[in-house]
Amino acid sequence: MSFRNKLINLFYKTATGSKKVRNLLTPMGVIFFFGLIALLIIVSFWIDELLHFPKFISYPLNIIIALPGLAKGLLLILLSILYFFPSFYYI
Repeated sequence: MSFRNKLINLFYKTATGSKKVRNLLTPMGVIFFFGLIALLIIVSFWIDELLHFPKFISYPLNIIIALPGLAKGLLLILLSILYFFPSFYYI
């Protein structure tokens, strides 16, 4: 059995296992996911400082360019939450 299949079986057993196992492993998965994202952001800043990359866009313009992307991202997060938890429609 390949590593990929073992990993898939582990996720399947976790998702369909007992409530105790799900309650234990779900927060660990969330912490791992957000920790990995934070680590990637920190490493990217570190590499940027190490290699002395120039800034592409000056201060006021970079905020103006970033705001529509942030708004779209927040909208997608909100829509995902609403589709995942349909009971929020009735609040």
